[in-house]
Amino acid sequence: VTADHEAQALFEERANSLWYALERFQDLPFTDFAADIVVLDVGSFPKHLLGGVVTEAARILAQQGVLFVLGATEFDISQFSPQAGKLVVAGSYAHSFVRRLGVVPGLPICKACGMRSMFGERSIELSPKTQCQAWVQPGFKSIFGPEIASRFSSNTKTSVENQRLKYWYRPNVMRTQQVLGEGEWVDRYSKPGGGSKKSYEKAYVNPDPFKLPPRLELLVRAGKIKRILDAGAGSCSLEGELRRKGYSVHNFLAFGAYDCSMLRICAERGSISFQHNWLIPLPVCAACKFDLIYQFAGVHHMPTVDEHGKFISNMLALLECNGVLFVNDRTGRKVWSVLFRQVLDLKREQKLARYVESKDGYFEISRTC
Repeated sequence: VTADHEAQALFEERANSLWYALERFQDLPFTDFAADIVVLDVGSFPKHLLGGVVTEAARILAQQGVLFVLGATEFDISQFSPQAGKLVVAGSYAHSFVRRLGVVPGLPICKACGMRSMFGERSIELSPKTQCQAWVQPGFKSIFGPEIASRFSSNTKTSVENQRLKYWYRPNVMRTQQVLGEGEWVDRYSKPGGGSKKSYEKAYVNPDPFKLPPRLELLVRAGKIKRILDAGAGSCSLEGELRRKGYSVHNFLAFGAYDCSMLRICAERGSISFQHNWLIPLPVCAACKFDLIYQFAGVHHMPTVDEHGKFISNMLALLECNGVLFVNDRTGRKVWSVLFRQVLDLKREQKLARYVESKDGYFEISRTC
């Protein structure tokens, strides 16, 4: 959306949104192949932006996903984006387009993921004149293709969404770049040896995602936590756990991963997550507040008091008065917790926040209202 009141209206109706100026829609914070369905209202954009917007919509569209175009009686997608015109074919519905499967002939391969990194950098700049397509590794199997789709059953109590957690094709998130270099996170972490492959299979691509600690799960189950922000969502295990256990929440927003390959796990699981630097305020409405902001295994990446201060301030700004900012990170705890505690003590002196630190080392932080 492009206005605060629009974002707030959606939030109150249990829908999420990101608030950007129109120009930013040419540079979305989603990984390649992030969404099964993309709905694009071309009437919302001036003509000079449409080329970039259509190009970006095709970039984030999943293999064999569907793009629906609204706001035009006639729409020649190639007129606005020659790249998008090559990547999609006409769908079964009026003004719909289906992403072609695999690498499309006659279009160069992008040298990197098309998404902007959490530090604001973008390895490639797509436009109607600068064209390339994301790499699709040989053997990629779409969730909509017959081999994977045939595994789903309607004669079961397990929902299609939960079956997807089990049946998506794991090799799809490996070798997501044609030129590997040092490799994406998935390629490095899934290698045999050192215990990382076992952890990868057990905690990142497993069919039964888990992330909630028992005390928080009880609050979710009791309906006391209805709006959740997963800050540093990784492979979207928290959303996966809520989904498979049938917990209903009003709003769930997730962001933050090591790179595009990790966000591709989210996409394959049927989750949506975006990339953002948590040292910068999130692009959400001013009134969008969460009952739970969950951060697991990410704060150790911040080496300075200043960074911890910005993180805590930005999270508190999104926290409900009776909400909880839950932070737990076992990596380098003796180092980061000193800096983290220093900021929290200052916030407490300023009567901006209060906190409890458990014997296990996690922090539960509340905003002073």
